[in-house]
Amino acid sequence: MIGTLLTLALTKRTADRTVSVEAQKLLLEINKALLAEPQLFSIYKPDDELHPLIAKHGGKLVAFGCLMINLFEIVFAQMPRGREHTTWQGYFEDSLDRCPLICDLFELREADKIYHENLMAAYRAWKQRAAAPAPPVA
Repeated sequence: MIGTLLTLALTKRTADRTVSVEAQKLLLEINKALLAEPQLFSIYKPDDELHPLIAKHGGKLVAFGCLMINLFEIVFAQMPRGREHTTWQGYFEDSLDRCPLICDLFELREADKIYHENLMAAYRAWKQRAAAPAPPVA
């Protein structure tokens, strides 16, 4: 009986993870479509706060930034802690250090609604560290 319940719980968890990963893959396909055809951003309301970023950076760069964020989201939502995760954490932080557009996308009002809580926590931790004064050089 306990073995059956454990098997059912593990099966459900695996199925849930599979659905989540497949949904993320579909989201990456949407990002690819936006990258290929930036005018698809016009699906958003004219007053959406995404449009000033598109005007500033261009649709392809905004689409590429969205694609990168969604790739990081898969990692932060699904990958277990360990060496691989640490490597991705470094890549994420390096991208934030060098790509202000990605930071701008994280600052959009809807970011907390549309991005995984682990990803948003990683962004906030980076932002806090980035805002801290640099230690004095000896």
